[in-house]
Amino acid sequence: MTLPRTGAAEWVASQASPWDAVNLMARLLDAGACRFLIEDRDLTAPPGSCADGACYLIATSPTGGWSGEAGKLAVAIGANASNGWHFMTVAVEGMKLYVRDENQEITHDGSAWSASAVLAAPSATIQASEALTAGQVLNLYTSAGAARIRKANATDSSKPANAFTLSAISSGASGAIYFAGQIITGLSGLTPGTVYYLDTTGGALTSTPPSSSGNGVQEVGIALSATTLLFNPQPMIEV
Repeated sequence: MTLPRTGAAEWVASQASPWDAVNLMARLLDAGACRFLIEDRDLTAPPGSCADGACYLIATSPTGGWSGEAGKLAVAIGANASNGWHFMTVAVEGMKLYVRDENQEITHDGSAWSASAVLAAPSATIQASEALTAGQVLNLYTSAGAARIRKANATDSSKPANAFTLSAISSGASGAIYFAGQIITGLSGLTPGTVYYLDTTGGALTSTPPSSSGNGVQEVGIALSATTLLFNPQPMIEV
């Protein structure tokens, strides 16, 4: 038996080598945990080198280790796919993939892939209670009945990240802020595909979750490149 959407095998009674089905599912879930970030969608044969877990949308008429798997997601098992590939059916209506080498999201409409529609970034103009710099993640809160923004901070559970700014805002001035699902640009030093967390330095990001007692752990988003991050804040969990 196979699952109807991914094509992964189900574990059945008295199955030989049941770990094969379990390991396959774990690999596919791992690929999905990275929001289906794929490296390329134009290749017809496996790349000469790639990282463990790297994902590719296989083009038409594939050859070599991808022969017969056109249109599927290929997940590398081991560095340079030293242990082969797992394949996953992703051509399902509503499925979204982010193509790293194109810096764009694609969506399947039930018959083909196309660039996802670009919506106007939801934003608001809010007064800052402290000086803010471009690219900082922010906490939107209420002060004396009015909305205000300040730096988010993992040392204070009342300051989770729920917005960000793309430009500097002086203390007491109002500026545009943006919300979940949008991309923070103008950053530096990020590792593509890595999940980033709210830091104990106000407004900053870190790839290592805070671990000191009393701090909060909040996943903020995933790096799309060395300078951009898809902002998708999750609830803060106190350590």
